[in-house]
Amino acid sequence: MLRMFQWLNKACHHTHAPQFIESFVLISCAVVFFSLGAHTSPVFIVLVSVLATAYLLVLFIVRSSHILMYKIVILSLLVLCMLVVPLFIQIYDRQFAPEYALTYHDGALQSEIAFSFFQEAKNPYSETYYNTELGQNEVYRFFMGTNILNPALEHYVYLPGTFLLGGLASLAENVLFGFSDERFLYLFVFVASTALLYNLLYAYRFGFV
Repeated sequence: MLRMFQWLNKACHHTHAPQFIESFVLISCAVVFFSLGAHTSPVFIVLVSVLATAYLLVLFIVRSSHILMYKIVILSLLVLCMLVVPLFIQIYDRQFAPEYALTYHDGALQSEIAFSFFQEAKNPYSETYYNTELGQNEVYRFFMGTNILNPALEHYVYLPGTFLLGGLASLAENVLFGFSDERFLYLFVFVASTALLYNLLYAYRFGFV
């Protein structure tokens, strides 16, 4: 454990440490971007290409005392175009245009349903999920060359904190938006943890911590 903290401390003081977290953010956004199907829109392709080019120019060519501000602005716009906007489109489609919505991840959907069972004083771990939204969309999974019954239909597979935390977030979302979606919570956690880690890296690097 001590060696792990020593390695982390050394990594935080490394000259390129902030670039590591920036690369992590970009890769994470790219994975979500293409998995959401946003790449089918030429508008998103153009925006992301322009911003990615600008980021590379700032990273390798531009020399300025304001380079950190430039990078943060471009990185924020990339996150907006690659993650936030496509995600909001999918959330909107699920609520108001389900015929256009892409498949929702069964784990997140199951957690939403588990909390609804909990609100009805039912045990999420003893209930089955066939007669739910999960049963309508996620009956089979393609695995090892064949379709198998989705095990999420038979029992809840996560620890209680998962659906309880998501459920509490959904209560707040219902008050704010009139509907809830587990992905709001995931987006908040991603943005908050990335911002925290990014600031910690710079704090370590410049001796503020």
